[in-house]
Amino acid sequence: MSKKRESGVQWMNPLQVVFGCVCAVAGLLGLLISPPGTAMAAVGAYRSLAAAGLGGALVCGGLAAVDAKGVRLWKLGARVRLDWKDVRSVAAFTVSERGAQLPYLLVSSLEAPWDAPMPRFDLRKWRNFWRDGAETTLILNAGARFQAALFRHCPLTDCKAMWYQPGTPLCGNGRLLGPDEGHTRPRKAARKEKKP
Repeated sequence: MSKKRESGVQWMNPLQVVFGCVCAVAGLLGLLISPPGTAMAAVGAYRSLAAAGLGGALVCGGLAAVDAKGVRLWKLGARVRLDWKDVRSVAAFTVSERGAQLPYLLVSSLEAPWDAPMPRFDLRKWRNFWRDGAETTLILNAGARFQAALFRHCPLTDCKAMWYQPGTPLCGNGRLLGPDEGHTRPRKAARKEKKP
C-alpha cells in the first residue's frame, strides 16, 4: 500500500478559518475605502473586525496527520504529538453546528477524558487540543478518510462512543457525555399521562 494511503491528513476548522478570513478582509477593506474624516468609532470598528477575524483564523486553523507512529497536530505556536504507546482512549462524537452534524474524534492520553475538567469546551474544540499537566487530549475534525486512517492505525480495540451536549448559545459551556452516560442523546422529560 502506498505511503499516501497509509496516512491521513485533515485541515482543522475550515469553516471557522474561512469566516475569520472574510471578517479580516472586510475589516481591512473598510479601513482602506473609508473616506477621510470618518469617525474614529467607525475606524475602530473596522480595526477590531480585522483583528478579530485574523486572530480567529489563526487560532482555529491547523493541520492534523495520523500514521503508524501516532497522531500529530500543527497549530500556530503549537505542535502536539501523541504516540500510539501513550494513547489510552479514542472516542468518536458529533457536534451540531448550524443544523449540521459534524464528526469529531477525541484522542487522549487520559483513560476517561470526558471526566476531566474542561472549562469552555466549545472554545477548546476550536483550538483542537488541551493539556492537563502531563496529559494531552486532541479534539480533531474527522472526515471519513481521516477517521478510516486513524482507526486503521489505532492499536486500541475498544474505542469508545460518546456524545457532545451543547451549551446555551451565548454563555453556556458544552460538555462531553461518556459511554457510561448512555449511547443516546439526552432525552427530554417524559410527558405526563393525561388522566381519563
